[in-house]
Amino acid sequence: MRKSLFLLILILSVGVFFYLFSSKYGLVVGGVKLAFDDDKLALQEMAINFLEDIQFKDFDKAASYHSEGDRKKVDIPKLIERIFQVKPEFLDIMKYEIMDISIDRSGDRAKIKTHTTIKMLNTKKIKEPEIIFYWHKSNDGKWYMELESSLK
Repeated sequence: MRKSLFLLILILSVGVFFYLFSSKYGLVVGGVKLAFDDDKLALQEMAINFLEDIQFKDFDKAASYHSEGDRKKVDIPKLIERIFQVKPEFLDIMKYEIMDISIDRSGDRAKIKTHTTIKMLNTKKIKEPEIIFYWHKSNDGKWYMELESSLK
């Protein structure tokens, strides 16, 4: 009886641990990452960081997900206004979720589908747009966002 109870508690504890610290693409605890798919876990983290940068109006950091050549010509506030149909100063991103990450057969292109809940501060309307962000892998193995195509 005692061993069965201990085993049940152990299984439940492991289940709760995985529920709290895992995602569709891996397990992240502190700085330790165990990925089911390294690229998808990296893309998930970058997409979440990008949305968080927009949420806190850090447009310079949001531009950093582009390749070095594209960073100079990217106008994040203008692109945000185009996709959300609201000026960035009136945009309140309340929450966001990564719905799906797809990588093509070559392994060099990816798209990330997100669901975002936003509040338009000037009208107090709430919208829930689904947005797809496109990424490409460079020769050095790093992923870069193609925001121009993502937010058109």
